[in-house]
Amino acid sequence: NKLPDHLGVNYVKINRGSGSQDNLLIQFDGDANYNWKLKVYTHQGTLDDGFEIPVDLNADGFAVLNNWTSYNSATINPIVTSAGGANMNYILTLMSIENLLLLDDIEFDVSGDNPYPDPGETISLIVTVANYGNTLSSVSGEISTNHEGITITDGSTVFGAVATNELSDNTNDPFIIDISENVELGMAVFDITLTFDGNETVTEEWQINIGIPPILLVDDDNGDNTEEGFVAGLDSLNISYEIIDRTSATLDDILLDIRDVVIWNTGSADGNGLSAVEKNVIKEYLDSGKNLFISGSHLGEELADSELLNDYLEMRYAGFRTGGILRGVEGDPVGVSSDNKLFLSLGSVGIDSLSTLGDPRSSLSFYYNGDEEHGAVLRYSSPDYRVVFSSFNMNAVSPPNSTFLSDKDYVYSVLSYLMSDVVYPQTPTLSLPVSGHVDTLMSSSDIIEFSWSNSNLEGNNTFFILDDPEFIRPLFTHNTQNELITELSYDTLLSLFGYVDNKELYWGVYTEVDGEVSISDLNSFDITIMNVLSVDDNIHAPNQFHLSNAYPNPFNPRTSLSLSIPKLSFVNIKVYDLMGREIANIAKGNFDQGVYNISWDGTLKDNSNATSGVYILIAEMGEQLLTKKLILMK
Repeated sequence: NKLPDHLGVNYVKINRGSGSQDNLLIQFDGDANYNWKLKVYTHQGTLDDGFEIPVDLNADGFAVLNNWTSYNSATINPIVTSAGGANMNYILTLMSIENLLLLDDIEFDVSGDNPYPDPGETISLIVTVANYGNTLSSVSGEISTNHEGITITDGSTVFGAVATNELSDNTNDPFIIDISENVELGMAVFDITLTFDGNETVTEEWQINIGIPPILLVDDDNGDNTEEGFVAGLDSLNISYEIIDRTSATLDDILLDIRDVVIWNTGSADGNGLSAVEKNVIKEYLDSGKNLFISGSHLGEELADSELLNDYLEMRYAGFRTGGILRGVEGDPVGVSSDNKLFLSLGSVGIDSLSTLGDPRSSLSFYYNGDEEHGAVLRYSSPDYRVVFSSFNMNAVSPPNSTFLSDKDYVYSVLSYLMSDVVYPQTPTLSLPVSGHVDTLMSSSDIIEFSWSNSNLEGNNTFFILDDPEFIRPLFTHNTQNELITELSYDTLLSLFGYVDNKELYWGVYTEVDGEVSISDLNSFDITIMNVLSVDDNIHAPNQFHLSNAYPNPFNPRTSLSLSIPKLSFVNIKVYDLMGREIANIAKGNFDQGVYNISWDGTLKDNSNATSGVYILIAEMGEQLLTKKLILMK
């Protein structure tokens, strides 16, 4: 039947015939894109009555009208509660029956310490049957399987008499199933056969995973049914998995810690994807050394500035985009190649843009077409845990043609990577300078040399320095390829940090092979970078300490002074603000007799620029203290 465009309701009427059996079976299968109600109106002599049949999220409904022979007719009324102006299809099956015995529920206990049947354990199986037809005087059951390594030690049971619309179970006589140590892991299929009134039988299939399913799909999309793409990809892997609906399961029920890979799907639940408790549970799961595939619409924006996104995944939310074509990163184990493309049908919802914070273990797998610095699929990989992060609803993957990946292809690629045994490169070992090294650089000819060893000759080495050892977010990197040595010059360090006094830094090396990275330990080192003082050879050797006036003064951007030194002296030249705070260190060290040129361009110790104002330059030479006022005007 089809509902007319202008109506949200129609009906089917059935009259009881003279040869009808005792009960009327009503089965409904509607279009799951719409919300349905299913009402039944009965006519029994002069009495009109009715009832409503529950319809589930898949638009399926089922009921049995008992004592059908006492009715004249029944009218079944499908109702669409959310109409959109198009034909809504449904299939309605009506059949008069004598008997209808079905499996209603199956529960089991295992002898092990988790709820999953593992090798060497025993299953105790309790089956509940439901009788929707006439009263049955005797019901029995048998269970069988062809699965290698499974022995059924008690495969028969008796339910006894079961009246109309009653349930019965075999709690007092459960099926007993023994699992051998060498059983084949994966899905085991059983046939449960019910025999009633001596000769009629009905057989239903029951499946259970032997061993803990290594993959768990947490369906956390609030009933949006966005898990189909994940299921298609999972099925193509030929690996056992389990789906748990977050709306009906507590976090304790999910048992994340026993899974190898968890898929957490928030679907299109914008702003309501992950609670604070769920974020903590996910962090604990990663701390246990497992792998995660997390996906959902605007999940990056939701997790912006969170510990999970920033510290665990070393990723950051970089804004909102409307474009939806992604390309795979060359050589990435998930993105593979720029020929791998994802087309996202986004409508007005748009998509998050993500980037990394600099840690080489975090990288893009799919970037936005034309922008290789930002993407919507990022990967974090270390020996501790691996994560693939997708900031879109999987239902948005809509390939316009065969050159684009389907959601099934994409999920398969991600899970194949997360289930694989990744081999990380050998970790580089740092040599010189050792931790705690202190160095002062005073001229452009000064350098610091760094060296390390690495047994992985094919690895791509990158030297880096940073100022916070808690996070690997380099301030400077240099790809040395397969070289095991590099150097930092005075000019490079000056451009990075300006003139600094005993600034503590850290250096290290990471090695990359086939998209996977190993990072060395860190060595600390302290540097002092002094201003280069040039000697004016055209002036006679001075016989007293003297500091000239600054010129120009006021100045912008640079001012200069000359310093006369009559004999070998230790000189320390600094700049202070009017609050007495040291803001710049221009020179420090032993200087021979001569006249030296001093300049200052307003660069502060932290390599930022001074603002307009009055500053004091102090030149300290032994017991001599010379000062000049400097005025910066911008």
